Amino acid sequence: MSGGNSLYKVSLKSACCDDLLTCLFMLGQTDILLFNCMAFNSEYTLDDLAQLSGKDKTTVFRSLQKMVSIGIVIKNTKTIARGGYYHTYYLSDMENIRKISLERINATHDGFLQLLDQLLKDISMRIKPVESSSN
Repeated sequence: MSGGNSLYKVSLKSACCDDLLTCLFMLGQTDILLFNCMAFNSEYTLDDLAQLSGKDKTTVFRSLQKMVSIGIVIKNTKTIARGGYYHTYYLSDMENIRKISLERINATHDGFLQLLDQLLKDISMRIKPVESSSN
């Protein structure tokens, strides 16, 4: 789904939470599937999420990296007593997800206002020469 279509869909009364995730964070179907999986438990390993989602580990890893970089998923390193380590993943707390979402909403709003101003300036510049040449 393109960004424009997802923005339009979110503006409709029939939009769902997945539509909001798609629009705000540009998440794909796999990202949303994993996000929703993580809403049911506190922590998952890469293997857990690959098994739950039915996706290969590489796909799951890329999706998790994307969500970690956005800040909506937290990556935790755990040490194994006999040596080594592994990572677990869990959703960020709801207040942080809300904060990040509001920042993106505000940035989008500000961006649209700037684009609207530019559009009106561009239209105005095109119209004025036509008006002055007819006088």
